Amino acid sequence: NRNTEKDGKMKMKTIKIKSSWDKLVVFDFDKTLADTEESVLIRDNETNRIVDHLSSQSDLDNYILNPDKHYYDFTEFNSVSNSAKPIRQTIDLMKRFISEEDTKVIILTARHNEARHAIFDFLSRQGMRTEEVYVRGTAGAVLKVGHLQNLLNRFNIKERVLIFEDSVENIKRYIALEYENPNL
Repeated sequence: NRNTEKDGKMKMKTIKIKSSWDKLVVFDFDKTLADTEESVLIRDNETNRIVDHLSSQSDLDNYILNPDKHYYDFTEFNSVSNSAKPIRQTIDLMKRFISEEDTKVIILTARHNEARHAIFDFLSRQGMRTEEVYVRGTAGAVLKVGHLQNLLNRFNIKERVLIFEDSVENIKRYIALEYENPNL
């Protein structure tokens, strides 16, 4: 069951639970399902003032933080801005996969898990049946592989996994799962 709020009142939605699925389809969120403008902020330790904005995974990967002076602030990623634009091709693909029998659709994002509700709201505005989608925030791109392995086990995936991901580095990390799951 998932709690949803409508007109200030909580109600429960029932989510389809199965013991196994033939196929898992994994979508990244940022730059795969939506063009977003959220940034990682670099803040001053003493004043909390913003000293820099990092607008891409590459910027974050290459930034050298001096922890004595600054810290990362990821809070913008707990929401999806109203200016976020859907990437129609992958949104349409996701809708198609949701309607397939024996296919589990998930979003595996490097955002924190607190962003799940904002992602569900974004998907709802795109006409997505969100009760059919599982969203997991990993709080970091390098953690996606471990989370995906856990999801393969949790949903008892039998045949194949399809991954839609914009980051070449993340794709390279996923390759290791092929060796750990030779039957998929």
